Amino acid sequence: MRGEGGEANADGDAEPVSAMPTRPPRAGFSLPMLGNTVGIAADPLGFQDRQHRNLGPVFSADLLGRRLVFVDVVGRPALGQELFEAPADTLDMVGAYRDLLGELLGAELFVSVAKELRVPLAMGYVRRHLPRSTDLALGFFDKQIDSGSGVDLVRICSDLVIHFVCDYLTGGELRESERSELAELFDVIESDYSVLGMLSPIETRGFRRRVAARKRAHRILRSALERRLHSSAPVDDFVQGLIAAGHAQFGGSLSEPAIEAISLQLLGMVFAAHTNTAMTLALCLAEVSRDPKLFGRLRRSVIDAGMGADSRSVQSAPPPIIHRVVTECIRLHSIGTCWRKASRALDLGGFRIQAGEYVGTSLGRINLDPRRYPDPEVFDVDRSEDVPRDRFESPPVQGCPVAFAGFGSGRYLCSGRTLAYSMLGGLLSCLVRDYEWQIEREPRLWYPLMFPGLSRPIGALRATVRRVRAPRDDHPTRRDGEFLDEAASARP
Repeated sequence: MRGEGGEANADGDAEPVSAMPTRPPRAGFSLPMLGNTVGIAADPLGFQDRQHRNLGPVFSADLLGRRLVFVDVVGRPALGQELFEAPADTLDMVGAYRDLLGELLGAELFVSVAKELRVPLAMGYVRRHLPRSTDLALGFFDKQIDSGSGVDLVRICSDLVIHFVCDYLTGGELRESERSELAELFDVIESDYSVLGMLSPIETRGFRRRVAARKRAHRILRSALERRLHSSAPVDDFVQGLIAAGHAQFGGSLSEPAIEAISLQLLGMVFAAHTNTAMTLALCLAEVSRDPKLFGRLRRSVIDAGMGADSRSVQSAPPPIIHRVVTECIRLHSIGTCWRKASRALDLGGFRIQAGEYVGTSLGRINLDPRRYPDPEVFDVDRSEDVPRDRFESPPVQGCPVAFAGFGSGRYLCSGRTLAYSMLGGLLSCLVRDYEWQIEREPRLWYPLMFPGLSRPIGALRATVRRVRAPRDDHPTRRDGEFLDEAASARP
């Protein structure tokens, strides 16, 4: 029998019951229906910092009917290990984003990458296919740019990356007109990443536009997939790997439901490869354009690395400083929140998490930690010179404590990390080699997302672009040194 304060043993003496984990403390200033939405929406990172100071390493907040549990992975590294290493049957990342972003972007965009698709995302495969897609994307870019003109930097980088991603992932099955239409469609699909835009239960006009754009993008990609299915020529590319994975998944035959499922996976892969890659490229160009000395240093390094030949294609690896720019940009601007959905009730840090709640942390608390990164708000490509780093000039992305929150961490390290760094390295190298960039208008502010990714601009980010190297078809033969002299003289 159970008595007050314990259970009776065989002798009738009460034995103490071990203390049960408690629920996380709740954040204050909660409004009816809205919960803590106002505080979170105004400053997601600052909100978390304040609550951790007041409530401790684990606290909960309500956001438009969702219960969020924030954990301090910087002050309590063991919590970070529990969060980032937990299996999907405990804390599920894909399930979290299907719930949190599924209404806005479409649940079908959030998929796990099959093991068969890891090969087309590995370094050796990427290197073989990188030059073609880079050359194609930059050819599109050349046609869009009038030397000395002003551009919306986010939009032009978004279009450039879409052309690259669509060619790489579909193996050239998409025509240029289709890639250009997809660029327009993804501009609509990704048009509202605000907290209210993600989770609002109201079906607005913008919401309906995004749904229509997503359906049209799916039809275009499905048509490309069907063209490949009807082709008899053997091809070694990503879409063929996707088809092979589909055969394995659906028992060797591709029925109508199977083709539909594979085409939706292709749509999800395009989204995953595009959205944050495009923003990273735009931010890299913005950061280096503000520092003429750094810009000149990058250009000289690119040419010295063998990327100053007449061909636009990326035939050699970018110099290390290019990858340092990418890594530092991700560190400085990737401060959104990483979420996992509790698949079942569990204990975390001494607190009880209920099934269905979302557990996460702001990545900015890792990437902007002044104890690890002195002057964390400063863009400094040389800050990683004296610390361990990998082939992408990045601090370790796995282990505990977490040192760098780029492309995920732990069990959910992004499968497309190699492709993203290779794509960004090739495109950024060519864009600083062939063009001058000058920022002419800054956004009113940069808003951190409520999911992993780089901050988004509120207001326009505009730049003036001037070509310092002729397009490939018109480019005369010259030595690299002559090009370098001309490029240097062109700088204002």
